[in-house]
Amino acid sequence: MRHTCASLLIADGASIVQVAGQLRHSDPSITLRV
Repeated sequence: MRHTCASLLIADGASIVQVAGQLRHSDPSITLRV
């Protein structure tokens, strides 16, 4: 579910930093790995 949410946010133009914040990742590189 979280992966789908992140994918939709990125497809809609959100930055990796914004998505990382939404997912509560401490580092955007974590977001990029999933």
